[in-house]
Amino acid sequence: MKKMLLAFVLLIGTRVSGQSPATYVNPFIGTANKGNTHPGAVLPWGMVSVSPHSTAQFKGAAYYEAGQPFIYGFGHVQLSGVGCNDAGNIVLMPVASGLPFLAAEDRKSAYRNEVARAGYYSCYLEKPAVHTEATATQRTGRSRFFFDGPTGGVVLDLAQNKSSVRGGYIRKLGDTEIEGYQWSGRFCDMPLTRRVYFVLRAKTTGGRIRLFNNGRLVAEDSVAGAGAGMILEGSAPDRLEMEISVGVSFVSTENARMNLITEQGRHSFDALRQAAFRSWDAALSRIALEGGTTDDKTKFYTAYYHTLLSPVIVNDVNGEYLSMQTDSAQSRRPQKSRGAHFSVFSLWDTYRTVHPFLTLMHPQQQEAILHSMLRMYREGGWLPKWELYGQESWVMVGDPAPIVIADSYIKGLKNIDVPLAWEAMRKGSLQTRPQNMLRPGNKDYWQLGYVPIDRRGGSDSTLFTWTNGYVWGPVSTSLEYHLADFSVGTFAQAIGKKKESRRWLEQSNRFRSLFHPVSKMFRPRRADGSWLTPFDSKNREYDIRWKGSGGHGYVEGDAWIYRFFASHNMPGVIRLYGGAKAFTDSLRQLFEGGHFDMTNEPDISYPYLFNYVKGEEWRTQKTVSECVAKYFSNAPGGIPGNDDAGTLSAWLLFAMIGIYPDCPGKVAYQINTPAFDKITLTLTSRYHAGKQFVIEKKGTGSTIKRMHLNGTLLTRYTLDHHEITNGGKLTIEMGPDEEAAAAPAR
Repeated sequence: MKKMLLAFVLLIGTRVSGQSPATYVNPFIGTANKGNTHPGAVLPWGMVSVSPHSTAQFKGAAYYEAGQPFIYGFGHVQLSGVGCNDAGNIVLMPVASGLPFLAAEDRKSAYRNEVARAGYYSCYLEKPAVHTEATATQRTGRSRFFFDGPTGGVVLDLAQNKSSVRGGYIRKLGDTEIEGYQWSGRFCDMPLTRRVYFVLRAKTTGGRIRLFNNGRLVAEDSVAGAGAGMILEGSAPDRLEMEISVGVSFVSTENARMNLITEQGRHSFDALRQAAFRSWDAALSRIALEGGTTDDKTKFYTAYYHTLLSPVIVNDVNGEYLSMQTDSAQSRRPQKSRGAHFSVFSLWDTYRTVHPFLTLMHPQQQEAILHSMLRMYREGGWLPKWELYGQESWVMVGDPAPIVIADSYIKGLKNIDVPLAWEAMRKGSLQTRPQNMLRPGNKDYWQLGYVPIDRRGGSDSTLFTWTNGYVWGPVSTSLEYHLADFSVGTFAQAIGKKKESRRWLEQSNRFRSLFHPVSKMFRPRRADGSWLTPFDSKNREYDIRWKGSGGHGYVEGDAWIYRFFASHNMPGVIRLYGGAKAFTDSLRQLFEGGHFDMTNEPDISYPYLFNYVKGEEWRTQKTVSECVAKYFSNAPGGIPGNDDAGTLSAWLLFAMIGIYPDCPGKVAYQINTPAFDKITLTLTSRYHAGKQFVIEKKGTGSTIKRMHLNGTLLTRYTLDHHEITNGGKLTIEMGPDEEAAAAPAR
C-alpha cells in the first residue's frame, strides 16, 4: 500500500499548473537502485539540504532509500550520488513528549504521504503523529512540525550522522536557541575530520531546551562528547506547531549565525519555499523543450536538477571558507573569496559530463569552479582529485583536474590565472619525488609509457591505501594519465607553449604500449615489456582489497570496459584494430555481448564511437536511444546506479539534447538523435557570442537522414563548441529505420 501511495505522489508531483521546468522535477528519481540521491529540499549548488534519512546510520552511502519502512530524522548536510558514507549532519527528529532520550533506532518512525518537489519536502510521521515539511536556502534550512496533539519535541543527537566520527558540542543560548558543531569526516577511509558548525533557532509555544549526554540530562548550559544532544520541547492548548531554522558553516558558529540571519531574515516558511522553487526554475529554464512525453520531460529536468547538486558552494555569506587541507598542508585557516567558492569535487566521475555541461550551460558557475580549484592548489599544493569540504581524500585514479581546466579553457573560459594553472598541471603531471599523491606510479609511467603491473607497489593488494603509493588498476590508471596528459598538452598549446605541448601530446599517445595486438585489448604489462598471463578479459574482482574493485589491472571494471579508452585519439585506436571494420565489429561485440556497463564511467562514451566510422553513425543513434530507454526512467530506480555526483544525470542530459562531449579536452560534440522535437539552449551573453542555439527534429523514424546547420547542409556528425555558442540552429531530418539512411545526404 505504501509503495502504491508513493507512486501516486510521484505521479501527481509533476502535474503542477504552468508546467515550468521546475514542476517536472521528481526528487525521488535515483533514491533506489543504489542511485544514492536524496529527495530533500536544496538549492542549485546548495551547501545545505534538508532531507529525510531512511537508512540506518552506517549502512552504505545513501541517506534515503525509497521503500524503506522508517525515517530516522532529517539531516541538513547531504551529498548526492557518492560512493562512501559521510556528512548527513545536524539530524532533527520529532519525538513524543517525555521520550527524548531514546536511541536513534528507537526514535525511528513509519511515514506516509511523502511529497518532494524542487526546494521542498514533506511527509507524515506516524510516531509521534506529526506532519513535517522542509525547505532550504543556500546555507540554511527551515523545517515545520505540526503535531496532532498539544505536546511534543524535536531531538538533535550529535551521535547521529552518516560519518564514521560522531559527537560534537552544543551550547544553549536560551529557551529556543543553541549553537555548536558536529564532527564529521573520514570519507572513504580518509583520516581527516572536520567540524560542521550550526546555529539553531526555534519558534514554538511553551518552548524549552534541555541538553543531554549519552542519554542523561545535564544541568549545564553546554555539553560536549560523542553522545551530546538536545531536545526542544513545546506545548500548546490544542495542536503544537514548531518551526526550526538552522544555519550552517564550515568556518565558525558566528558565520553560521550570519548565514542564517542574512538568508532567512524575517521571511516566512512559505516565502522561503517559493524562493527555492524560483531558484530552481530560473536555473532549469536555460533549456526549453518542445514535444516529448511528460515522462521524458521529467527524466530530463530531474537529471538537470541532479547535475546542479554538485559541486556545492561552501563559502559563507561573508566570503569565508577554510583553506585546503592535503598531505602537505595540514593546518587550516579562514580564507575569503570574492565570488562563490566551490567544493565536493568527485572529478574522476564528473570531468566526463558534469563539467562539460556546466561549461556550456552555466559558464559563470564553471568559471568560479576553476577559480576554486586553483585556490585549492595555491593553499594545498595540489589540484583537487576527490576533494570534500576542503579536504583531499585522494580517492579514485588518474589526474582529472587538468582535463576540467583545459576543457573549459579551450571552450572560452579564459578568465583564470593561467601561469598558476600551468604550474599546477605541470607539477601534478611530472613530480615523482617526493611521492606524487595525485599520480602514484608516475616515474615508471613517464619512463615506460605505462605503470607496470609488477611495479605497482607490491604483490599484496590488501595493503592498498589511497596514500601509500600502491597503484590501483595499473592499466586503467595509465590510460587515465594518458588522457590527462592530452589535456595538459592541449592547454599548453592554447597558451602558446608549443615545445611543452609536443612533449605532453607525445606522452598521451603512449597508450599504444598497453594495446595487445592479438586480443585487441589494453592489458597489464610488466616492466620488462612482457604481458601478464594468465589473462581473463571478463574478470572484475579484487584488483585491490574489495571485491568490486575491478579485475587484475583495472579499476571498477574489466578489459572490456577499458577496451576503447583512448578518446583523445580514436583514429589511432581504429588503426590499432586494423581498420574501421574490425573496430566496428569489436565495438558491436561490446554491446551485443553484454559487456557495456552504463553505471561505470570509463565506457559511457562508447555508444558515440560509431560516429567515427563513416556509414556506421546510425548505430550511435540507435544505441544511445536504447540506453536512454533502458537505463533511465521516471521512478525511484530511474538512474542505473550511483549517480556519481551527477555524472550519469549529465550523460542523460546530453543524450536527450542530441550532442555529447565524448572527449573532454576537445571542442567537438558527437551528434545523436534528440529526444524532443525542439530544444532551445539559452546562452550566456557574457561568455557566448550568440543568444540561443536551437536543435529541431523533423520527420519520423529514428535514423538521421540529413542535417542543416544555420541553413547549410551538415555532412559530419559533430558540432564544434563554438558553433553552438555562436548561436544558431541545427535542423535534423529523420528518416526510415534503415542502415541505408544512416549517412547524411551530400
